[in-house]
Order: sequence, then structure tokens, then C-alpha cells
Amino acid sequence: MDQIWLYIVTAVQFLRQGIDLAIDPVNRIGPAWAIALLAAITAGLTKIFGRLYRPKRYRQLQRRFEHWYNMRQAALAEDSGEKGRLLAKNIDQAHLNKAYYDLFFEGLLISLLTRYLPVFSMLAYVNEAYRPERLQAMFGKPAVFILDFGHETPVAIGGIFWFLVCLVTVYSAIWLVGRVHKRDKDQAMVCEPRLSPDASVARQQ
Repeated sequence: MDQIWLYIVTAVQFLRQGIDLAIDPVNRIGPAWAIALLAAITAGLTKIFGRLYRPKRYRQLQRRFEHWYNMRQAALAEDSGEKGRLLAKNIDQAHLNKAYYDLFFEGLLISLLTRYLPVFSMLAYVNEAYRPERLQAMFGKPAVFILDFGHETPVAIGGIFWFLVCLVTVYSAIWLVGRVHKRDKDQAMVCEPRLSPDASVARQQ
């Protein structure tokens, strides 16, 4: 166990050194830009991992849930009276509820692995790499921003807070771009002219 922990610590140290080397050119511009770049990379990687990582067990649980959900809907469609409701309730209690919770917890574990673990890992890196002492030594000030509103004590914006602001901003931008793209795609499908069968054959030729 001690040997495994030593390997983990060594891997973390190499990863940190690699990030230090990669981010060093941006650090010369300023800590705000470097932290913003780290936030953008983290958001992008979590989005990619979240879409690509779908293990076999998750796909099986998803198919099982969809199967029992469709069975429940079919039971209600076949008989809208008391018999259909009882049959749907039996499906819920016997299969559908368990399938839902299994799928939910499996999805939660995937989210922990593909989203929260990278975010918290990068948070730990930013907390260490841009702590006040290092900021003071590297950039001559103990914070990323120091806002002076005329008060006796200026407001200091640290690395962690700035990273979270940038991360939320990037996630919001990704969500907004996705919504706009989906809206444009839906509008294009609605506005696409419907061709007659003869015209469709002629167009393909």
C-alpha cells in the first residue's frame, strides 16, 4: 500500500511539473490569464470526458431503464383505467424504480470521475501554484487582482475565486453556444422545404 501511495505521489508531482512548464509562457502575461486558461482547459476536458466516457455497465443500465419505462407507458396506453394504473404501479415497484436508481448512481459516479475530480484537482493545483506567497514572489502582489474602491482595506481577488469565476463563465458560454446551435438546427429543420417523391428522386440523381 505504501508503494502504491508513493507511485501516486510521484505521478502527481510529475503532472504538476508538466502543468508548470506548459503554463509558464502564459504566466509571463499575468496570473489572471494563466488561471483563465486553466479554467477553460478544465471545462473543455470535462465536457469531452463526459460525452465520450460511457462504460458498458452504464449503457446496460440505460437500456434496462428505457425498457421498463416503455413497458410502463405501454401498460398505461393499453388500458387507461384502474387495471392499467395497477399494472404500471407493479412495474414501478418491481423493476422501474430499481432501474432508475441504479442508472442515477452510476451516472453520479461517472460525473464524479469525469467532471468533479478534474475540477477539484485543478482547484488544488491553483490553490498551491497561486497562493499569496508565490504570487508576491512572481508578480509583486499577493493576489490576482487588488480592487481599491477608496476603502481603507482593498479587496483582494485570490487564485481560487478567480478560477471559479472563469470556470462558471466558460461553462455558461458552452451552454449558451449549445442552446443557440440547437435552436438554429431546429429552425433549419422546420424551414427545410418538403420535396415530393419525384423531386426527391430527381435531386438525388
